[in-house]
Amino acid sequence: MSRRDSRKGVNPGLWFTEPPHDKLVVLTLGLRVVLLIVGIAMVVQPWFIYLAFAYGVGEPPGFNLAGFLVFSIMGCWGIVQGGGLVLIGLPRVVAGASTPTMRVLAGALLIASAVVLVLLGFSGSFTKIASPLVLLLELLAFLVFIYPAKRFSQTKGGSKRLTTPARGTLRSNVRPMRSQR
Repeated sequence: MSRRDSRKGVNPGLWFTEPPHDKLVVLTLGLRVVLLIVGIAMVVQPWFIYLAFAYGVGEPPGFNLAGFLVFSIMGCWGIVQGGGLVLIGLPRVVAGASTPTMRVLAGALLIASAVVLVLLGFSGSFTKIASPLVLLLELLAFLVFIYPAKRFSQTKGGSKRLTTPARGTLRSNVRPMRSQR
């Protein structure tokens, strides 16, 4: 009998008896997978809707400049709509203190997507159901992956510059700051 089984009142077959760290890892991984799938769907959906409409009315898009520009505009629209969720869903893109630029970009794309969904997302019968769910998912992504990272931008004791050498330089070439002399 293991130490875990010897505790009173704990059923070893239940998943919630695991240490909390294991549950958080599984929940975070599951949330990232859901965000990646929804983000890819939101990136692709403007192109799909454009092509479905064009073929539905019997006029497929031509291979000319106007067709290319409309297709490009739909692509940019899709990247704004789902780009933040895709960036958060990819592993190690917005994690930790080493990627503040990607975190800011993902946060800006999430905010832009939420604004567009609030302004335009409640017009159809299906979007009245899908838009609140996507907004909730974007809020959850922001609160779990973007907002907690603000503590990485602050250092203990004020705003000190980092003294680590730049990539590709030798440590002997880097002079210490005045406060370290």
